[in-house]
Amino acid sequence: MINWANQILTASTDEFYVVDSNGKFHFSNKKKSGLFESDETGSVNRNFFDFKFTLRRMESGADIELRELLSDPAQGEFVLISNDAGNKTETRKISASILTTELHTKYYLLKISDIANTNKLYTHLPADMALLVGNLNKEEGAPPLGTDRLRTLIEAMADAVFLKDGAGRWQAINTPAKKIFRLDDIDWFNKDDNELAILNPDLKDAHLFCVQSDKNAWENGITTKSEEYGMSDDGRMLTFEVVKEPVFNPDGSPNGLVIVAHDITEQKVAEK
Repeated sequence: MINWANQILTASTDEFYVVDSNGKFHFSNKKKSGLFESDETGSVNRNFFDFKFTLRRMESGADIELRELLSDPAQGEFVLISNDAGNKTETRKISASILTTELHTKYYLLKISDIANTNKLYTHLPADMALLVGNLNKEEGAPPLGTDRLRTLIEAMADAVFLKDGAGRWQAINTPAKKIFRLDDIDWFNKDDNELAILNPDLKDAHLFCVQSDKNAWENGITTKSEEYGMSDDGRMLTFEVVKEPVFNPDGSPNGLVIVAHDITEQKVAEK
């Protein structure tokens, strides 16, 4: 069974960390990268409270300490200004949610995203998300595709998320994905993109492009990243950074495909 939660978080452009109330890291979805300097195994060897960060409330502009973020994670989101690398300063967004409490230790899910990403945030993920995160590296603990927890995870993502089976049939999508392909009135479940090109003629070309793009991802056999384009409801050209993560059966045949599309339109406009 595919560990969909692991594949989704790996493909996400956002950073996710699990940290306990003592500042110890227990999970990172980034390897050899990320703001908290994960190593090649995804482990963070420093304590959360040792990092030199400034947290600034987005509404009032007031600064708080890292410990205050964990003491009341329902406060919302903050601008995180990193001065940890000497003269290098990074500005990101951070939010926290309580995952679970065991004995006297609380565990928190931290989510860090680009400051330009103004989509919805997940500051109130349910406690049973801990079951997903806790089993990220255990295939036998992977949740079935249709479980409520998995749907909660993809719906909480600010990026558009698509989960397809080994035949390219759409199995699960979140609200941003549905919006991109204008699928509110279309029965998309268990359809492949050739079928959706017929059911969704206004976006026929986009679906047919996905057929070839998915084929390339399968043939490459590794995570691929590309820029793709779309059109907003008001006629604006949109640019997406699209990550495709193929999953294979033991015999090498396709098992599933995770696709995460991150809207980089504002970034592209700023670069011009």
